Amino acid sequence: MAVQRLKPLPKKDIAALRARWTPDLVPNLSHPRRRHDWRDKTISNRHWEPSPFGTTADGRLDYRGFPYPVPHYQNLQSVDLSHAQEGGGATFLTYAVMQDCDFTGASLGNVSETLIRCCFNLCEFIQVTLGGAFDGCSFVQAKLRKCGSTATFTDCDFRDANLSGTDFSWARFVRCTFDGASFKGCDLHKAVFVGCRPSEEQLAACYENGGIRFEDDSGQQVSVETPPAAEDPVIEAWDRLAQRLAGQS
Repeated sequence: MAVQRLKPLPKKDIAALRARWTPDLVPNLSHPRRRHDWRDKTISNRHWEPSPFGTTADGRLDYRGFPYPVPHYQNLQSVDLSHAQEGGGATFLTYAVMQDCDFTGASLGNVSETLIRCCFNLCEFIQVTLGGAFDGCSFVQAKLRKCGSTATFTDCDFRDANLSGTDFSWARFVRCTFDGASFKGCDLHKAVFVGCRPSEEQLAACYENGGIRFEDDSGQQVSVETPPAAEDPVIEAWDRLAQRLAGQS
């Protein structure tokens, strides 16, 4: 039985979520760095008021469609920032500690530090960096295209995610799920997979898959024969050009 795919929220509903926010509703987030404690992450939701829209059905603070910058150095717990988009651009979540937050459908920039049980389903990450540790996070049908990451992903779900062209060299994956994910053009050089592994087809779609380390759940290395990587069309074109020029000399 095929797994049912997630359905994106209609554009008109996303627009309605964003249109409800006005600057007067979020005064404490307008200039958080003026506070002497803006880098203090010891208290969760320090700079976040209870949402004027209450909580969602899942019990998270309702910041859906939030169209303003999410400051760095935040400790957020149980906040729903699904479909957030900073002024038409990407939302950056750097130097952040986040737990049980929902970013479904958001356009995201760089993400780093510690993220626990966060939802990135249907999110879009384009040419950004993911760093730190992701524990129990979901990236179902997310787009992580041409990104870079040396992060550790533990118990994360990448089902049907588009990982095309992303550099995961030196990244670490522990008990992760990759069913239906696209690894076309990925770089998995020196990546580590513990208690999990992409399929033969996914490994073969990578442009670089040498030096991957596979371990079992106990951390013991497992010998796995990796299929030949796919040819990078850019490098292949340069090779053909070099051969043509060499033949003319």
